[in-house]
Amino acid sequence: MKYFHISIILQVICIVTGFAPLQEGRTRIGSLRIATTDTPPLAPLTSWGEKYVNIRKIHGEACSKPVPEFAPEISAESLGLSSETEQLEYFKKNAMEIKKRMQSAGAVIFRDFDLMKTQEGFQQFYNAIGMKVCLDPLHSVSARPTVDGSKNSPVYEAVNKESRKNFFIGMHNEFVGTRAPRAAAFVCLKSAEEGGEFIVVDGRKVFR
Repeated sequence: MKYFHISIILQVICIVTGFAPLQEGRTRIGSLRIATTDTPPLAPLTSWGEKYVNIRKIHGEACSKPVPEFAPEISAESLGLSSETEQLEYFKKNAMEIKKRMQSAGAVIFRDFDLMKTQEGFQQFYNAIGMKVCLDPLHSVSARPTVDGSKNSPVYEAVNKESRKNFFIGMHNEFVGTRAPRAAAFVCLKSAEEGGEFIVVDGRKVFR
């Protein structure tokens, strides 16, 4: 279990890759233009894995293996990346390695990156590593507002309705319905006045 405040986390939603580095020779469409003028596509249909026939056997096999790495942290300060330009270039050069670590460790946490402290910088970040935008699976019921208020923005707020202010959201899987993005990035653009921790749990350890 990990807690963090002003950071960003890139998390696997399911085993299928959620992004890929841009192929050489192709032109990238700016993410800000997508957010304001083009409607992002629907989230892809959920990719279900094979059915577990003998869950006890699978549990035993999982417990016999070493505990895997979970949510490694990457710090801009430790890497000596002081400017937003340097940070953006780092993501472009290391997109594939970040993807591999996300898939093997379940999530990657980024700390001390000034680039992602604004919506524009956050979109530059996920555009640099090749994440594909899509509509929120709950888009049709308007459960989550967008950060900038644009209906076509791919950056959503948490469910933050007044009617749900007393609801406690405990540990849960992301997007287990009929549609689910393959990966997601979470960021804190404004720190909470009190508390505000974002908790991430390794489902593999829970299963053990």
